[in-house]
Amino acid sequence: MNKLLLAGAASLALSMGAAAAHAQSITTGFIGASYSDIDLGGSGANLYDLSGTVAFDVSDDVEVQLDGHAGSLDPNGAGSSSETLWGPTGHLFFDKGNYKAGVFLGYEDFGDTFGSGTTLTGYGVEGRLAASDNLSVGALAGWATVNIDGSPDLDLTTYKLDASLFSSDHLRWDLSAAHTRFEWGPFNGNATTWALGGEYQLEDKPISFTFGIANTASDLAAGDNRTLSVGVRYTIGGSLKDRDRTSSPFAGLPFAFGGIGGLLAGQASVLQDFYNCFNEEGSCPNEDAINEWVDGFDDFDCFFDECDQ
Repeated sequence: MNKLLLAGAASLALSMGAAAAHAQSITTGFIGASYSDIDLGGSGANLYDLSGTVAFDVSDDVEVQLDGHAGSLDPNGAGSSSETLWGPTGHLFFDKGNYKAGVFLGYEDFGDTFGSGTTLTGYGVEGRLAASDNLSVGALAGWATVNIDGSPDLDLTTYKLDASLFSSDHLRWDLSAAHTRFEWGPFNGNATTWALGGEYQLEDKPISFTFGIANTASDLAAGDNRTLSVGVRYTIGGSLKDRDRTSSPFAGLPFAFGGIGGLLAGQASVLQDFYNCFNEEGSCPNEDAINEWVDGFDDFDCFFDECDQ
């Protein structure tokens, strides 16, 4: 818990501290806490997360949004220890009223969650359009590198679409879908993610509650990665619709790459064995293990008869 508090303070300080010089122009934001139950297809974990967002104007048409979060990931299973995850994200975008477009840059530290130090650095372009009075739609394209100690870097390319429907100014429903292409040495594959959720804000009060479900299916895992989450936020900047239509319409790096980095990094030891096999730097896993693991890949170059047995 001490590690979580320290990481939370550091991550949120990057957001809040950078915004302090612009305190007069901060228009929207929130501080929140959430709980997620994660099913990794045969194993699971609980995630307790603290997060915050601030947004401010830097000119008439240009705005900045800063996000930060830190969480404690507690795997389910005897002998498993918790790990601290944390990361900041920054957005710079043009605000033209009904539409907003810009760029984002972020960093995620997974600690030793996957058996070795793992980080993700990502960037991309994003946009959001108020399609009607009650509907907002968004899109992003993102690129990221997952660095795992002792293993080759894993490169990700993600394209994501999302929509938010406002039943009222204080109730929002969210739907998103993403496709991710990953490349790790000779291994190439795909992952898809969909998510459904929402947020309800108490009328005339700065308290809101979040809820959501997400599912990620990948070539690298036999089962899907499913997440159920709930949370509470203290908000500034008016109603949910006000926040969406003014200065903080975007989400942080965990939204952009929604669990993809973690799901793939979780296969680090398996991928390392196959990478060594491909480069004839070590013994190759048995044929049954390869056939089971690579089933479904659209591009796989390390066939068993090419490995050093």
